[in-house]
Amino acid sequence: MIIFPNPIQERTSITVVVPENMEETRYSIMLSNSKGEQLTTVIGNQIWRSGNNIIFFDTKKYAKGTYFISLVKDNKILITKKVVK
Repeated sequence: MIIFPNPIQERTSITVVVPENMEETRYSIMLSNSKGEQLTTVIGNQIWRSGNNIIFFDTKKYAKGTYFISLVKDNKILITKKVVK
């Protein structure tokens, strides 16, 4: 999972690369604060195909601080990245 830019700005891109040999898979992306509280589901249970999957996330309503963006599959966190605003 690639998050650009970091520190995040008002519009941030999140890229997830799904390997070519994988079937279509459902993923979610979650945003949490530094206390571990989930703030929002950026993308919920969406089918992603192999290759680069890019979404854009509007962060205008979030205050400056530290956040965590997690990639979730089958209710299991696959990876979490720390971002700063």
